[in-house]
Amino acid sequence: MKAHIKFSFVDATDKQELARIHGSKILELRGECTDAFKYIERAVLDKHLKNDSFTIRCDVVVLNRTWETAFITVPPFNMQQNFTDFLQAGEGTDVVFHVSHKTFTTHMCILAARSTVFRAAIFGPMKEATSTTATVHIDDMDATVFKAMLGFIYSDSFPVIVADENEGALLQHLLLAADRYNLPTLRAMCEKKLREHIDVSTVTSILGLAEQHGCDGLKKACCKFLRCPDNLRAVVSTNGFDDFCRSCPTLMKDMILGILPAK
Repeated sequence: MKAHIKFSFVDATDKQELARIHGSKILELRGECTDAFKYIERAVLDKHLKNDSFTIRCDVVVLNRTWETAFITVPPFNMQQNFTDFLQAGEGTDVVFHVSHKTFTTHMCILAARSTVFRAAIFGPMKEATSTTATVHIDDMDATVFKAMLGFIYSDSFPVIVADENEGALLQHLLLAADRYNLPTLRAMCEKKLREHIDVSTVTSILGLAEQHGCDGLKKACCKFLRCPDNLRAVVSTNGFDDFCRSCPTLMKDMILGILPAK
């Protein structure tokens, strides 16, 4: 600890004003600090004696380290932006993905660090190609979904969805991708955002998705929506409801149990 210290006699403690420490000398206290004290002559001490006693006042001003570095500003952390810029620049890439006739150049080390599925692929079947640029073809995923997933992998934040895109449909496909490549945070983000898109036209598809991928929170949100008689009546009258009943009979039973009032 570093501090300014001032000692003074107190002849009348009830009249003592607040002390003000002047000077630039700084004492660095490390355990006992014997050099802070000096002997005084008896004649000086006698002037302050009262009833064979005296009072000494000690004023200490501790120098805060924040005060010492008040003029030093630490810039904000920008690692996420650095990685995003790295992806967009396409520098040092060593794996190329061909998705729906579009090409994405990426970095093996980042993919492996973020996804256990990518890690297993990179250090398994793709390991022999790590000395040169590897090529991977993905035919069963939309390029927009893959791009959004890459955005999350590099930035650790939810990707920006363009206004003219069907956000609800994109979220469902992105949840599938997150589950496929073991990205639990992205999956939870999609699940949370999909709750805002539950309506008469989407509830059956979202419910089926939640059941298939074990999204219990999303499944409960769908059942809560269907507990409203008006919502249920509107859903039953849709064309997709019959297909939902035929394709998911067990889920239909669970849905009915879920919308029944608790005993």
